[in-house]
Amino acid sequence: MDELKPIAERIRADEERRQRIALQMKASRGMVRPVKREPLDGVVAGIDGGLVTKPLHGFDIIVVRACAAVMRFKDGALAETSYVPASYVDPKVMVQDSENDAASLIRMAEEITLARDVLEKQGPDYVLLDGSIMPSHVSASLQDSEEYKRVIGLYSALLESSRKNDIPVIGVVEDSRASTLATQFGEKSADTVLLHYVLGPGERTAPFPFSRAPATHAVLKDFDPKIYNNLKAFYVRPVRFDRPLRVEYYDYGVKDEDVASLVASLSDFNPSYGFPCVLVEADLQAKLAQSELDDIIRQLEDDVGETSAFMFKRRDSRPF
Repeated sequence: MDELKPIAERIRADEERRQRIALQMKASRGMVRPVKREPLDGVVAGIDGGLVTKPLHGFDIIVVRACAAVMRFKDGALAETSYVPASYVDPKVMVQDSENDAASLIRMAEEITLARDVLEKQGPDYVLLDGSIMPSHVSASLQDSEEYKRVIGLYSALLESSRKNDIPVIGVVEDSRASTLATQFGEKSADTVLLHYVLGPGERTAPFPFSRAPATHAVLKDFDPKIYNNLKAFYVRPVRFDRPLRVEYYDYGVKDEDVASLVASLSDFNPSYGFPCVLVEADLQAKLAQSELDDIIRQLEDDVGETSAFMFKRRDSRPF
């Protein structure tokens, strides 16, 4: 297709420009650091949540499940894996009167509540979250809602408990679109796109502030300055054939080299997929299948009886 040629040329030019900028970043003193890996030893908890929703004619159904995988390592090898609350947990089911985007806040609340429970009752050496250490992708329309205020309180309580118990909480973002470092070097792309040319396997960036202007950040501004002024991030490339990960943490005195070593070691189990195994396991336990949602709708309909409220939206029930 001839119309694809200009697109291909633009992509090629973009990649060549990024490679030139990558050389500048590599030459920037202290930007790139080796990861000093230590054998895994101790207990690491990974937290993740699953969410499925279904808008029906009369209401929306929200189904959510949070799970923690807790792995104990000894002398660099996995010794034991347990799950909180259990290896299988019935999901929580909620209904809303009208379609809105509060479902993600409900999932966050479940995950962060579980994370704090695991931190305080299990006492692991580290707690890893699948995703950002802060609420993300929250629309402006929800920021005056009670759900949002509750989530802010839950995150704040988790990080305060992290400090009091000296158990670092770390967010690992699988597919980050943040552009903090790229913007700093005049590049209009996600950091990980640019850093693919900067970091080799077993390398990371120096840590940097989570946000350059936290007091005016859309979400951070709702936290205590003692929290948002101590949020840090860095990127690490654990394996050869995958991209860098964004790693975020609450720095109450945490050693970034220890965090980098932990994340890199947990992620080094497949040369083409670098992501902490404890979070992969948590995801497998928390994930919700469409069939589970279908079963829930069927059970509700059996209990309530035939009513138009259970009819699918027209866009989901076209006969052609």
